[in-house]
Amino acid sequence: MQICLRFLKIEGFDEETSTETYKIEQKNSFKKKQRKFLKKLKNWVYEDDLATHKGLSLGMLLILGEDNIKTLKDFAELGYG
Repeated sequence: MQICLRFLKIEGFDEETSTETYKIEQKNSFKKKQRKFLKKLKNWVYEDDLATHKGLSLGMLLILGEDNIKTLKDFAELGYG
């Protein structure tokens, strides 16, 4: 509960309200980061086989794109470097 202490200092906020406010704040922060990732990803062209490869998250695709890895073949060749 230490994370929610800053909300407890606000008049009228009890422990439950503080916890819920913190959860909402974290969810909004996650959505903001996700939108930022999507904006960057739209600027790069990925082949469908890489973009839909099971187990790759948006964050992983972003890192791969920064290294110009945009096809499944490029991704596979990482293991041979």
